[in-house]
Amino acid sequence: MDTVIHESGLRQLVGGTDVMREQLEHLVTMGDLPHVTLQVLPFSAGAVPALGAPFIILSFPDQEDPDVPYTDYLTGCVYVEDEDEVASYNLNYSALEQAALTPADSTEFLSKLAGEL
Repeated sequence: MDTVIHESGLRQLVGGTDVMREQLEHLVTMGDLPHVTLQVLPFSAGAVPALGAPFIILSFPDQEDPDVPYTDYLTGCVYVEDEDEVASYNLNYSALEQAALTPADSTEFLSKLAGEL
């Protein structure tokens, strides 16, 4: 599983400082798993593709099944199956990965942020 989390989502205080610290520490633990790649997209990355438009790309082990991007909004959700749109989501995700901190730097960022709470 690969994920890129924007810094704003990590700094939004939800549930109090103890809960946030535990959540950040849990992300560090999950990021250490061999099948997880966790990256933080810092504020310093500036305006990036898909900013403010969160999405998930569902990929399947069988390479014959195409990726399916998923996004939700206030009153529903969308599964994207159009080939050109799927390609756009994959391109945007690649750009997010490139703009984000490395996994090692992301772990350091999360640990530091947890220590500040």
